[in-house]
Amino acid sequence: MAFRQPKGSTIGIIKTGATVQQKFDSLDQSIIDLTNIVNQINKGGGGENVGTPWLYLATGGETSFTITSSATIASISCIFINGTRQEPTINFTYDSATKKISLVGFSLVAGDQVVVIILDGTNPTLAKLASTSGASLIGMSTKGTVQDAIKYVTPEMFGFIPNSTNDQSDSLQSAIYYANNNKTFLYATPSQVCYVSKTIYIPPTLQADWRGFIIKTVTSGITAVSLSTGSANTTLPYRAGTPLDNLTIEGRFKAGTTSTPDSTFTSDGLFVGSSTSTQTSDLGIKNLKVVGFRDAVVVNGPSSYLLQFYSPKIGASWRRGFSWLASSDSGENVQFFGGSIFNCINENLTGSALYHSAASTGLDITFNGVSFDYNDTLLAQLHSTFRFNNCHIENNNNQPFITIQNTSQRVASQLVLSNCAMGKGPGQSPLNSESESSSGRPCFIDVLGANTSINIQNLSGGIWMTTPYVTQVVRNTKGHELRKLDITLSGDFGTPTTQGWPYNPSFFTNKLFLGASGSTVGWTLPTGNGISLSADTTPGLFAGHDTGSRLLKRAAYSSATSMSYYQDIPVRQGDSLIIKAWLYTTNVTSSGGSSGIRLIFLDDTKTVTISDNVQPRQTTADGVLTECSSVQRVPNGAGYLRLQIYCSGISTGSDSSVYGSGERVWTF
Repeated sequence: MAFRQPKGSTIGIIKTGATVQQKFDSLDQSIIDLTNIVNQINKGGGGENVGTPWLYLATGGETSFTITSSATIASISCIFINGTRQEPTINFTYDSATKKISLVGFSLVAGDQVVVIILDGTNPTLAKLASTSGASLIGMSTKGTVQDAIKYVTPEMFGFIPNSTNDQSDSLQSAIYYANNNKTFLYATPSQVCYVSKTIYIPPTLQADWRGFIIKTVTSGITAVSLSTGSANTTLPYRAGTPLDNLTIEGRFKAGTTSTPDSTFTSDGLFVGSSTSTQTSDLGIKNLKVVGFRDAVVVNGPSSYLLQFYSPKIGASWRRGFSWLASSDSGENVQFFGGSIFNCINENLTGSALYHSAASTGLDITFNGVSFDYNDTLLAQLHSTFRFNNCHIENNNNQPFITIQNTSQRVASQLVLSNCAMGKGPGQSPLNSESESSSGRPCFIDVLGANTSINIQNLSGGIWMTTPYVTQVVRNTKGHELRKLDITLSGDFGTPTTQGWPYNPSFFTNKLFLGASGSTVGWTLPTGNGISLSADTTPGLFAGHDTGSRLLKRAAYSSATSMSYYQDIPVRQGDSLIIKAWLYTTNVTSSGGSSGIRLIFLDDTKTVTISDNVQPRQTTADGVLTECSSVQRVPNGAGYLRLQIYCSGISTGSDSSVYGSGERVWTF
């Protein structure tokens, strides 16, 4: 219950047994006393208004009462019952909607004097603190004011409404321009979605941390965000900011999905640069995510260079992931560190993770530890230098990952892959039924023009193959002259059938001499009665990357039960070799014989045999073109390898033949 007024109070108390008139007289005196106190306080303390008193005389038993004053009520400071102060929340509550005061845990006694102290919200100090200059009035123990410490703005300060699906382009743009023009920081509310219907301009000088804020558009035919000056103030000299850190830019996905692009949606995600903008350079962009567009990120220039992207997530776009169009003063030292470019796919398998135009400037771009996942293709390289270090590259179809050629009057194409894994996606694209297979993909990299350079070091495969590959790492079907072609491989492949099948580095390269149309030039036939070696071009009897086969034949009249032809090539101790030949036999396996490749390592004089082994991957049936392969490390002391196409255990009395083609030896 309420506390009674202690002795010595300056506020009168109504005495028990007093007449009604005496009660009113005493109450009037209490109001006068309390009003005097309030006024004295109001005149002191820097002009603070501590409230206006309002009187209520209890009839007895009330646990609540309603204020009938016509005064403006912002809040109730406190109440006095018979001169004893009662505190809000502890002793009473106030409902602003009904103007009702409810007592907490006690009721009034008849004749109780209740004085309510009303605050009308006109407190001058509070008004000043609530003004736009209020923060500058509050001091700090470390010197300065709160205003000195608060150097940021948020979108909410400019009218952005969290969780709204209405168009909020203008409020967001206002926040961005204000922060940039006033050189203050922009903090966004984490993970809030801001719907926009027109391009949002973010100056490259803006200092911001978007903290997972999502700029989202479902309006087709626009660019969602432009990293350019727009209408912001331009201050020289140029100082790069953090304009895109932790920002998500999101478009539209195919109905019912969260990562499959909608090919009817023609908006682009982020444009970098503009002809009317200050430069867009020297930027370290962290945790940028752009998904759900036609083109996710487009570098337009001019003056776009020294760009570093850290852990970006770019993709789910139906035409291009990262696109380079800049044609003026751009392209120097662009780098990606981690992150992924993914799901650049469409119904026609023409989606590309990376793109650069023939008209763009020379581009020097490096990807470090980036995953390229499930894109239709990776890159159509037309010029310039592309480097991939420790990257993971896969897709879901049989197209080349990369095509490479040159463009007149542009820097010659250089492609470098170091310690990358390439090949084998998870299955099929959700927009096309084609899936990758070792018997379908012709190559990883396809050479379409002359004078390009390709340097591949320690490439590993994305799948362990138990059957022969038709896939080449690098295909050069038309035999274009290359400035450089260097391929080294790593992976779980080797000679035993328990290991994976070795790659085809490139049929364009070969340590052997191999003539066209089954030519026998460069090959040696050991002396043997009734054994011959000749050229043959019968279709279906030679490998697809050859133009004929070498026909090794033993006549029916011969008593020989084995036959072979061979070629010697110089080798270097410690090198690793992939050796392959494609063999087609008649009347060999069916008569109890076997056919395969035999590898003999000789010393520098060819007089000492270092090792001699028939390799385990052999033909298993007559009439089937079979890839026979081996992986070898050149042993100590060896100076030559003798690759021998070898057939043994043949029954006599009938013709037996081996058609050998496509013989290859690669250093890897």
